[in-house]
Amino acid sequence: MRHQMGLDRPLHVQYLRFVERAVAGDFGRSVRTTRPVRVEIAQGFSNTFQLATVSIVLATLVGLSLGCFAALRRYTIYDTLAMMTATLGVSAPVFWVGLMLIVLFSADLRLLPAAGNVGWASFILPAVALGLNSSGIIARMTRAGMVDTLSEDYVRTARSKGVTETAVVIRHALKNAMIPAITVLGLQYGYLLAGAAITETVFAWPGLGRLMVDSIGYRDYPVIQAGVLVVGVGFTLINLLADLGYAVVDPRIRYG
Repeated sequence: MRHQMGLDRPLHVQYLRFVERAVAGDFGRSVRTTRPVRVEIAQGFSNTFQLATVSIVLATLVGLSLGCFAALRRYTIYDTLAMMTATLGVSAPVFWVGLMLIVLFSADLRLLPAAGNVGWASFILPAVALGLNSSGIIARMTRAGMVDTLSEDYVRTARSKGVTETAVVIRHALKNAMIPAITVLGLQYGYLLAGAAITETVFAWPGLGRLMVDSIGYRDYPVIQAGVLVVGVGFTLINLLADLGYAVVDPRIRYG
């Protein structure tokens, strides 16, 4: 087995051999299942990507709405309640939220499946558990950006010209307050792709995180190596897309 995996060769030879094969998409075979690693990684990453995408969309909708609501009613009881809700979302452990959701909606009410990927209903509980933390962070960043933006001169000018409050918030204030929010979105999306192992374990979700946890337990090193590499590359690409998103939101960056 050591010879088959190349572990009897010098470390620099092992590393160069791994890089050469990884560039070609060949990560070897799983020690546990003997299947090609790229097949197992592709299946797991596909499920994790779907779950992370649903979670970040949900977190973005909730976070932006909560942040805008708090900023428009800043320094009131509504602002305090909104930020307390965001803080609760940031503070609540993912595994505890997941277990509580399973107890309530699966065990007691029997409305949603508790584990596995058996259709669109299977996304709801893990997506809520995974996106709750991100929604709180996005809400706090959006609120901070909106409070600063709403006090700018161009916002007062738009209101004095008779522009509706909805147009002022969406077209003028929110768009200009999105730069820090986009940064957080990129980081959170990367964290969701890389850190979904706990959620996937709680909900028995057949994703990359659960595959990595199982592979660590079985000492399946080829799968672990490939999984870490895929997560690292994915995190880097997502943050690159976030940087490119600045130019879409702020024309000064595009033409600067």
